[in-house]
Amino acid sequence: MNDRGCGGSRISEPLTNGCGRTGVANSGGVDNGDERSATERLTLRLLAVRKQTEQLVHNLSDADATVQSMPNASPAKWYLAHTTWFFETLILVPNLPGYQVFDPSYNSLFNSYYERPGSRHERSERGMLTRPTLEQVLHYRHHVDSALGALMTLAPSPQLSGLIQMGINHEQQHQELLLTDILHLFSRNPLEPAYCAQTRPECWSRRGSATGFNVYAGGLLKFGYSGTILRLTVKDLFTSATWCHSSCREVSLPIENDLNLLEMVDIGGPS
Repeated sequence: MNDRGCGGSRISEPLTNGCGRTGVANSGGVDNGDERSATERLTLRLLAVRKQTEQLVHNLSDADATVQSMPNASPAKWYLAHTTWFFETLILVPNLPGYQVFDPSYNSLFNSYYERPGSRHERSERGMLTRPTLEQVLHYRHHVDSALGALMTLAPSPQLSGLIQMGINHEQQHQELLLTDILHLFSRNPLEPAYCAQTRPECWSRRGSATGFNVYAGGLLKFGYSGTILRLTVKDLFTSATWCHSSCREVSLPIENDLNLLEMVDIGGPS
């Protein structure tokens, strides 16, 4: 589901990021003080993440969202559609009675590497998809979002709820890829367009100075998803692992790309 290879508390209110858009605080854990049902909390997470994806392309033109800057990248429009295809194909079609597919041709256009749903458009040619337009893809998203809202009123089973949560995490993953790829696209433009108007925070312009080292003991470290693993025919999306690491220390110096990386190396951190 990853073409290449946000934790903590429940979503309650959106956060404003540096570009003036809203972001999702978290889509994983649950606040034990929340009196809403599990389905209500899941619905809030789902709608918040779906909304955030559209906010990420708010300032992009149709051309910005269509061009593919290299074979290993994908257009923003494709990410918008692919994450929607996931919910339509894997969740709505098999689970919402009477659901009407938005456009059957999208099944192959916006599939990535899933075998069972059918054929797939060549990854390196995703930038050739001038149609559907960005506006049409957004209509597609709204069609699916409306159906997802209807599905959530049916009190989905724990298994289906887990699949929906996986779809949420899948979309968040593609949000990161969308941003990475649009920045690469803009970097290839001699006009040097900015993704959004943003002033550098004050902390970015201050040269830091080391105040010491943070020491970490070695040992076994568990990481990854700790809940019930959903096993699909494609592959396991949620896995946990254990990593054995040696003791280490890191210098307590904020590092910026254009400022003091060499200074950090000179004082011996990390080691």
